Amino acid sequence: MLDDEDRGYRDGRRAGARFARNPKREPKDPAIPRWVSDPHVYLRFWQEGWVQGMSDPDGTRLRHSPPPIRIHPTAPTPSATEQPRPVKET
Repeated sequence: MLDDEDRGYRDGRRAGARFARNPKREPKDPAIPRWVSDPHVYLRFWQEGWVQGMSDPDGTRLRHSPPPIRIHPTAPTPSATEQPRPVKET
């Protein structure tokens, strides 16, 4: 039978999480989404309560919800290169 290192993950381990060579040092972490480029940054934000839509490890709501992302829509302004040029008639 394969041991944990050969099998690649422990029983009950999330399939998407990255395998740790030493399972004892594996953090008790939230499920890290695939789009996260640096799981350590994501884990730190999660521990501080800054991951949007997640709850604290004990199940309560976020300690301080992150500020909402505000996108200020601006009307597209034509750049100088897009100005219409008068057509010279010869």
